[in-house]
Amino acid sequence: MHHGIDMAGTWQEEVRASADGFVKFSGRNGSFGKVVEIVHKHGVTTLYGHLHKLSVKKGDFVKEGDIVGKMGATGRVVGAHLHYEIKVNKKSVNPYKFINIGRELLSSSIMKK
Repeated sequence: MHHGIDMAGTWQEEVRASADGFVKFSGRNGSFGKVVEIVHKHGVTTLYGHLHKLSVKKGDFVKEGDIVGKMGATGRVVGAHLHYEIKVNKKSVNPYKFINIGRELLSSSIMKK
């Protein structure tokens, strides 16, 4: 099952953190190729897959908008794109809900439930 969304883009386009957090993982991860995973507030994690270049390392603190890597085609893919995935309390959720609501959700009381 595919738990994220694939975003079209251009080769080596900058990929930026969607919110502040700490880098949990930066390296190779099976079919996702080069991956960055970030831990945010309220049990939220984001994953950025198929990267060409990793710009952060495990333990780094990133702010919203910081470059975490460059778009690529590593892992099991055809063509450059970004696999973007969000988990809340280790359960995959629909990223579109977060994209449509915006970053305010990460600081809201909704996430404390």
